[in-house]
Amino acid sequence: MQFPSSFISPDRGGVLCLVGSGGKTSLMFALAAFLAGQGKRVLSTTTTRIRPPGPQQSPLCACAKDPLQWLQSRSQADLPAHVTLAADHEPDRVKLVGYDPETIDRLGRSGLFHWILAEADGAAGRPLKAPGPGEPVISPGSDHVVGVVGLDGVWDQLTEDNVFRCTEYSALSGIPQGDAVTPEGAGRVVTDKLGLFRGTPEGAKRIVLLNKAESADRRSAGHAMAEVVTLVGLKVFLGSLRQGWLEGVQGNIHD
Repeated sequence: MQFPSSFISPDRGGVLCLVGSGGKTSLMFALAAFLAGQGKRVLSTTTTRIRPPGPQQSPLCACAKDPLQWLQSRSQADLPAHVTLAADHEPDRVKLVGYDPETIDRLGRSGLFHWILAEADGAAGRPLKAPGPGEPVISPGSDHVVGVVGLDGVWDQLTEDNVFRCTEYSALSGIPQGDAVTPEGAGRVVTDKLGLFRGTPEGAKRIVLLNKAESADRRSAGHAMAEVVTLVGLKVFLGSLRQGWLEGVQGNIHD
Protein backbone atom coordinates (compact mmCIF):
# COMPACT_ATOMS: atom_id res chain seq x y z
CA MET A 1 0.00 0.00 0.00
CA GLN A 2 1.24 3.48 -0.89
CA PHE A 3 0.85 6.51 1.36
CA PRO A 4 0.80 10.08 0.02
CA SER A 5 3.54 12.38 1.27
CA SER A 6 0.87 14.57 2.87
CA PHE A 7 0.07 11.63 5.17
CA ILE A 8 3.60 10.57 5.98
CA SER A 9 7.01 11.78 4.79
CA PRO A 10 9.36 8.77 5.00
CA ASP A 11 12.47 10.92 5.38
CA ARG A 12 11.16 12.80 8.41
CA GLY A 13 11.36 9.89 10.86
CA GLY A 14 10.41 9.88 14.54
CA VAL A 15 7.96 8.26 16.94
CA LEU A 16 4.44 7.77 15.63
CA CYS A 17 1.63 6.61 17.94
CA LEU A 18 -1.68 5.19 16.72
CA VAL A 19 -4.92 5.70 18.66
CA GLY A 20 -8.63 5.10 18.14
CA SER A 21 -10.48 2.16 16.63
CA GLY A 22 -11.35 0.41 13.41
CA GLY A 23 -7.94 -0.38 11.93
CA LYS A 24 -5.01 0.78 14.11
CA THR A 25 -3.08 -2.50 13.92
CA SER A 26 -3.66 -2.88 10.18
CA LEU A 27 -2.50 0.69 9.64
CA MET A 28 0.61 0.19 11.77
CA PHE A 29 1.80 -2.80 9.78
CA ALA A 30 0.83 -1.26 6.41
CA LEU A 31 2.82 1.86 7.34
CA ALA A 32 5.75 -0.25 8.51
CA ALA A 33 5.85 -2.16 5.20
CA PHE A 34 5.63 1.08 3.23
CA LEU A 35 8.40 2.80 5.19
CA ALA A 36 10.66 -0.26 5.08
CA GLY A 37 10.08 -0.35 1.33
CA GLN A 38 11.37 3.22 1.21
CA GLY A 39 14.64 2.05 2.73
CA LYS A 40 13.86 3.09 6.32
CA ARG A 41 14.49 1.03 9.43
CA VAL A 42 11.20 0.57 11.30
CA LEU A 43 10.22 -0.77 14.72
CA SER A 44 6.57 -1.61 15.38
CA THR A 45 5.42 -2.10 18.96
CA THR A 46 2.75 -1.07 21.46
CA THR A 47 2.29 0.71 24.77
CA THR A 48 -0.70 -1.55 25.50
CA ARG A 49 -1.39 -4.95 23.91
CA ILE A 50 -1.61 -6.25 20.35
CA ARG A 51 -2.03 -9.59 18.67
CA PRO A 52 1.25 -11.03 17.38
CA PRO A 53 1.74 -10.17 13.70
CA GLY A 54 1.85 -12.82 11.04
CA PRO A 55 4.91 -13.14 8.78
CA GLN A 56 3.11 -11.13 6.08
CA GLN A 57 2.79 -8.23 8.55
CA SER A 58 6.26 -8.31 10.11
CA PRO A 59 9.30 -10.33 9.05
CA LEU A 60 10.58 -10.57 12.64
CA CYS A 61 8.63 -10.51 15.92
CA ALA A 62 10.36 -11.06 19.26
CA CYS A 63 9.87 -10.43 22.97
CA ALA A 64 12.52 -8.63 24.98
CA LYS A 65 12.18 -7.13 28.44
CA ASP A 66 14.97 -4.68 27.58
CA PRO A 67 14.58 -3.91 23.87
CA LEU A 68 17.72 -1.76 23.61
CA GLN A 69 19.86 -4.51 25.11
CA TRP A 70 18.27 -7.04 22.75
CA LEU A 71 18.88 -4.84 19.72
CA GLN A 72 22.42 -3.89 20.67
CA SER A 73 23.36 -7.55 21.13
CA ARG A 74 22.55 -8.23 17.50
CA SER A 75 24.19 -7.16 14.29
CA GLN A 76 22.04 -4.54 12.62
CA ALA A 77 23.02 -5.99 9.27
CA ASP A 78 21.35 -9.29 10.24
CA LEU A 79 18.04 -7.66 11.20
CA PRO A 80 15.30 -7.01 8.63
CA ALA A 81 14.31 -3.41 7.90
CA HIS A 82 11.10 -3.92 9.88
CA VAL A 83 11.17 -5.48 13.36
CA THR A 84 8.31 -5.96 15.86
CA LEU A 85 9.23 -6.05 19.54
CA ALA A 86 7.19 -6.43 22.73
CA ALA A 87 8.05 -6.88 26.38
CA ASP A 88 6.28 -10.23 26.82
CA HIS A 89 3.28 -12.42 25.97
CA GLU A 90 0.10 -12.42 28.02
CA PRO A 91 -0.21 -15.62 30.08
CA ASP A 92 -2.61 -17.10 27.51
CA ARG A 93 -0.24 -15.96 24.74
CA VAL A 94 -3.12 -14.40 22.79
CA LYS A 95 -1.58 -10.93 22.82
CA LEU A 96 1.79 -9.25 23.15
CA VAL A 97 2.40 -6.92 26.08
CA GLY A 98 4.09 -3.67 25.13
CA TYR A 99 6.44 -1.13 26.67
CA ASP A 100 5.90 1.90 28.84
CA PRO A 101 6.04 5.31 27.10
CA GLU A 102 9.48 6.10 28.54
CA THR A 103 10.93 2.98 26.91
CA ILE A 104 9.41 4.04 23.58
CA ASP A 105 11.11 7.41 23.98
CA ARG A 106 14.45 5.73 24.72
CA LEU A 107 14.07 3.65 21.58
CA GLY A 108 13.29 6.78 19.62
CA ARG A 109 16.44 8.50 20.90
CA SER A 110 18.64 5.46 20.27
CA GLY A 111 19.06 6.15 16.58
CA LEU A 112 18.61 2.45 15.76
CA PHE A 113 15.47 3.10 13.72
CA HIS A 114 14.21 5.85 11.46
CA TRP A 115 10.67 5.22 12.66
CA ILE A 116 9.09 3.85 15.84
CA LEU A 117 5.42 2.93 15.31
CA ALA A 118 3.48 2.24 18.52
CA GLU A 119 -0.16 1.28 18.96
CA ALA A 120 -1.25 3.30 21.99
CA ASP A 121 -4.72 2.07 22.99
CA GLY A 122 -7.26 -0.69 22.45
CA ALA A 123 -10.85 -0.81 21.19
CA ALA A 124 -11.91 -4.41 21.90
CA GLY A 125 -12.63 -4.93 18.20
CA ARG A 126 -15.27 -2.21 17.95
CA PRO A 127 -15.26 0.34 15.12
CA LEU A 128 -15.74 3.30 17.49
CA LYS A 129 -14.39 4.11 20.94
CA ALA A 130 -13.90 6.77 23.58
CA PRO A 131 -10.74 6.84 25.70
CA GLY A 132 -10.95 5.35 29.17
CA PRO A 133 -9.01 6.36 32.29
CA GLY A 134 -5.33 6.50 31.52
CA GLU A 135 -5.86 6.27 27.76
CA PRO A 136 -4.38 6.63 25.29
CA VAL A 137 -0.87 5.70 26.40
CA ILE A 138 1.05 8.07 24.13
CA SER A 139 4.82 8.43 24.30
CA PRO A 140 5.73 11.97 25.44
CA GLY A 141 8.31 12.15 22.65
CA SER A 142 5.85 11.34 19.87
CA ASP A 143 6.28 13.38 16.71
CA HIS A 144 3.06 12.11 15.08
CA VAL A 145 -0.24 10.80 16.46
CA VAL A 146 -2.63 9.14 14.03
CA GLY A 147 -6.26 8.75 15.11
CA VAL A 148 -8.25 6.02 13.36
CA VAL A 149 -12.05 5.84 13.17
CA GLY A 150 -14.02 2.93 11.67
CA LEU A 151 -16.74 4.34 9.43
CA ASP A 152 -18.65 1.06 9.70
CA GLY A 153 -19.71 2.24 13.17
CA VAL A 154 -21.32 5.46 11.96
CA TRP A 155 -25.15 5.35 11.75
CA ASP A 156 -25.21 2.20 13.91
CA GLN A 157 -26.64 2.41 17.41
CA LEU A 158 -24.56 3.78 20.24
CA THR A 159 -24.33 0.56 22.24
CA GLU A 160 -21.45 -1.49 23.63
CA ASP A 161 -21.77 -3.85 20.67
CA ASN A 162 -20.68 -1.03 18.36
CA VAL A 163 -18.86 1.45 20.60
CA PHE A 164 -16.16 0.67 23.14
CA ARG A 165 -16.92 2.64 26.33
CA CYS A 166 -20.26 3.84 25.03
CA THR A 167 -21.06 5.84 28.20
CA GLU A 168 -17.99 8.01 27.68
CA TYR A 169 -18.67 8.17 23.93
CA SER A 170 -22.20 9.40 24.59
CA ALA A 171 -20.92 12.19 26.82
CA LEU A 172 -18.30 13.33 24.28
CA SER A 173 -20.54 13.08 21.22
CA GLY A 174 -23.76 14.41 22.73
CA ILE A 175 -25.61 11.37 21.37
CA PRO A 176 -27.89 9.47 23.79
CA GLN A 177 -27.11 5.79 24.23
CA GLY A 178 -29.23 3.69 21.90
CA ASP A 179 -29.50 6.41 19.25
CA ALA A 180 -27.71 6.29 15.92
CA VAL A 181 -24.14 7.58 15.85
CA THR A 182 -24.20 10.57 13.51
CA PRO A 183 -21.15 11.71 11.56
CA GLU A 184 -21.28 15.05 13.36
CA GLY A 185 -21.34 13.37 16.79
CA ALA A 186 -18.48 11.07 15.81
CA GLY A 187 -16.56 14.13 14.68
CA ARG A 188 -17.00 15.74 18.08
CA VAL A 189 -15.35 12.72 19.72
CA VAL A 190 -12.35 13.29 17.44
CA THR A 191 -12.04 17.00 18.21
CA ASP A 192 -12.91 17.16 21.92
CA LYS A 193 -9.90 17.78 24.16
CA LEU A 194 -10.87 14.64 26.12
CA GLY A 195 -11.54 12.64 22.96
CA LEU A 196 -9.49 10.75 20.41
CA PHE A 197 -6.26 12.75 20.75
CA ARG A 198 -6.29 13.16 24.52
CA GLY A 199 -2.76 13.35 25.88
CA THR A 200 -1.11 14.15 22.54
CA PRO A 201 2.17 15.99 23.16
CA GLU A 202 2.19 19.65 22.21
CA GLY A 203 3.77 20.06 18.81
CA ALA A 204 3.03 16.51 17.60
CA LYS A 205 1.46 16.30 14.17
CA ARG A 206 -2.14 15.01 14.48
CA ILE A 207 -3.62 13.06 11.56
CA VAL A 208 -7.09 11.50 11.25
CA LEU A 209 -7.81 8.41 9.15
CA LEU A 210 -11.47 7.63 8.52
CA ASN A 211 -11.14 3.96 7.62
CA LYS A 212 -13.40 1.36 6.00
CA ALA A 213 -14.77 3.73 3.37
CA GLU A 214 -15.73 0.86 1.08
CA SER A 215 -19.20 2.13 0.13
CA ALA A 216 -20.79 5.37 -1.03
CA ASP A 217 -22.72 5.64 2.26
CA ARG A 218 -19.54 5.34 4.32
CA ARG A 219 -17.68 7.82 2.15
CA SER A 220 -20.59 10.24 2.58
CA ALA A 221 -20.40 9.79 6.36
CA GLY A 222 -16.65 10.36 6.22
CA HIS A 223 -17.03 13.65 4.37
CA ALA A 224 -19.66 14.78 6.88
CA MET A 225 -17.27 13.92 9.73
CA ALA A 226 -14.48 15.80 8.00
CA GLU A 227 -16.56 18.97 7.96
CA VAL A 228 -16.46 18.88 11.77
CA VAL A 229 -12.88 17.68 12.19
CA THR A 230 -11.20 20.09 9.77
CA LEU A 231 -12.67 23.05 11.68
CA VAL A 232 -9.98 22.54 14.36
CA GLY A 233 -7.18 22.30 11.80
CA LEU A 234 -6.69 18.53 11.69
CA LYS A 235 -5.62 16.80 8.51
CA VAL A 236 -8.21 14.21 7.54
CA PHE A 237 -7.85 11.24 5.22
CA LEU A 238 -10.55 8.92 3.94
CA GLY A 239 -9.65 5.40 2.93
CA SER A 240 -9.86 1.65 3.12
CA LEU A 241 -6.91 -0.28 4.46
CA ARG A 242 -8.60 -3.46 3.25
CA GLN A 243 -8.71 -2.13 -0.31
CA GLY A 244 -5.33 -0.43 -0.03
CA TRP A 245 -6.18 3.23 -0.67
CA LEU A 246 -6.50 6.55 1.12
CA GLU A 247 -6.92 10.15 0.05
CA GLY A 248 -7.12 13.59 1.59
CA VAL A 249 -10.59 15.06 2.00
CA GLN A 250 -12.17 18.51 2.07
CA GLY A 251 -9.48 19.97 -0.15
CA ASN A 252 -7.20 20.51 2.86
CA ILE A 253 -4.58 17.96 1.87
CA HIS A 254 -1.90 18.66 -0.68
CA ASP A 255 0.97 16.40 -1.69
